[in-house]
Amino acid sequence: MRLLKQRGISLVELMVSITVGLVLMAGVVQLFLSSKVTFSTQSAITRVQETGRLAIDFIADDLRMAGYMGCANFAEKPVENYLKDTTGLLYRFDKPIEGIDENVTDTGYPNRLSNSDALILRSANSNMVGLQGTSESDRIYIENTGVEKKGCPNNKDKYSGFCEGDIVVVASCSKGIVFQATKFEFANKLPTDDLPEVAPQAEEEAAVGSDAKYLVIYHEANDGFDPGNNNGKGEWAERDYFGSDSQLLRVNTVFYYVANNVTSGRPGLFRKVNDEVQELLTGVEEMQLKYGLNTNSDRAPDKFVDAKDIPASEWDKVTAIKVELLVVSTDENALDELQKYTFNGKLVTAPDRRMRQVFTSTIAIRGRMP
Repeated sequence: MRLLKQRGISLVELMVSITVGLVLMAGVVQLFLSSKVTFSTQSAITRVQETGRLAIDFIADDLRMAGYMGCANFAEKPVENYLKDTTGLLYRFDKPIEGIDENVTDTGYPNRLSNSDALILRSANSNMVGLQGTSESDRIYIENTGVEKKGCPNNKDKYSGFCEGDIVVVASCSKGIVFQATKFEFANKLPTDDLPEVAPQAEEEAAVGSDAKYLVIYHEANDGFDPGNNNGKGEWAERDYFGSDSQLLRVNTVFYYVANNVTSGRPGLFRKVNDEVQELLTGVEEMQLKYGLNTNSDRAPDKFVDAKDIPASEWDKVTAIKVELLVVSTDENALDELQKYTFNGKLVTAPDRRMRQVFTSTIAIRGRMP
């Protein structure tokens, strides 16, 4: 009898092969899932840390410069405000710093989250142009450094970095005045009347246009601009004249607050400069602020308090601010379980499995420190 050779594999061998394959596949799947979780976690950590660092940097850059008005120093003599409105939120330049505590409503912030504090800072920016002279009590002269076509919000041209309607400060090292630029003209020479000793007179040229040597900025009591200049101070007395050692700078009121994005609904850090709003960073969920008050005239902070504990007359004693931010990841399942963290002095359990991290920094105000 001739034996037949076996062909193929037996049922037992097949089952063993399938089992081994399943074990190997399970290992591969487990490795993939572990790698995915690790990647998601690391990615969430990276994004959260980057958001936190950038948020602190943004706030610190503006906060350090609060109250800066060129060479004029708020600590020595307050800069005078010649605007028609000196008490509105955008125009209180006698208060370089103000804070709004959580749960304070009706402050003009779109979609501001009520569980977060808000910060208001007022200062001049770095766009500085030297004065060439002042004349006739209703205008000043600066160097015409060039034009930026349609560089202003109303599509008008911007000259020397300024637009008609800008709120600006003219400052020497002994005084400063905030006013609104109401009209631009051009000149090729400096006036000779009603001037202190300033820069040498320029030779008059025949043609005067936008390429002229000097930009003439008026500060009239003009009702065509908001808020406009004070009617009684639209024309300056001789004591308000500024010489060629002075500077002209644009001033801003900057708001920092936390709000929900109107499209995504996700929280973020917003920065509002005058009337222009920009979301800086997505993922900033809450902001808490403590204000360092100097109580013994050495300009160093002696205690840190909430905004509600600072009388209106004592905001000029704030020399530093402690900023505490809670940053959350965009990934809804970055963690395996609910996270516990300490924020604003309280132990908190997160409501979801997003990753959260607390960032804290104490920032000094340069113009108020020793």
